[in-house]
Amino acid sequence: MNLATYSPLRLELLTAILPIATACVGCCGLTWLTGRFLLAPIRRRFSVRLDDWGTSELEFALALPVFLVSVLTAVQMALMVNGMLVVDYAAFCAARSAVVWVPQALPDEPANTIADPEQNDSEKWRRIRGAATIACTPIAPRLSQFAFGFLPRPPSNVSAAFQELATINSSNLSGVISLPLGRDALDKWLYSDLYTDVALLDGGGQPTAQFPADAPITARVTHRFYMNVPFAGQAIGTVFGDRFAWIFGPYYVPLSASYTLMAAHG
Repeated sequence: MNLATYSPLRLELLTAILPIATACVGCCGLTWLTGRFLLAPIRRRFSVRLDDWGTSELEFALALPVFLVSVLTAVQMALMVNGMLVVDYAAFCAARSAVVWVPQALPDEPANTIADPEQNDSEKWRRIRGAATIACTPIAPRLSQFAFGFLPRPPSNVSAAFQELATINSSNLSGVISLPLGRDALDKWLYSDLYTDVALLDGGGQPTAQFPADAPITARVTHRFYMNVPFAGQAIGTVFGDRFAWIFGPYYVPLSASYTLMAAHG
């Protein structure tokens, strides 16, 4: 079995992060230029004629919204770079789980085959997807933030998420929930479970459930990264659902990453 060591310095990952990092640098540059523009009237304040003082206030009022949006967007871009690294690690976790579980022969699933994930009866798929959702939990918001209906969350999905978490370690579940940190982790994990998609790809980049023996397996993870910085979502994000007007949000950006590992020997 070839379990490659995870590295955040791969060319593939750096290429995926480059557009986000470039946008972050651009936002920082725009913030710096706008800040200089805002400071210039203050420096000239006591050197201009009295009948020109209103010009400084007008320039400040016009440039301040641009400055604030630039600052907030730069902060959100920096968080997105961090989120991209986490999603890439989640793809590695999913691929590592896949190369271990896919070659296994289970009672209802032959070796190198995964049952239909839509039927929710595949033990292999639950293990693989669970590895990715747990890895994405640190960047997920608390699902209870959306208790008033901001996000579409069918009760059946939430129930399935609880059941899936319970099957991981049912003997310690009650002890985890009883702790404040455990409840917080469970709240964030529920969001990650609902809004993290995992796909196993063949050599052509297409989703598949049949894998040749000793062939590489590619796992692709897509996470809806919640944008919690004010005004940044309106600028670069996508709104969850269509229940509320565009201005109210909440907003997300889909972050996707893939990782390929060689399948284990059966």
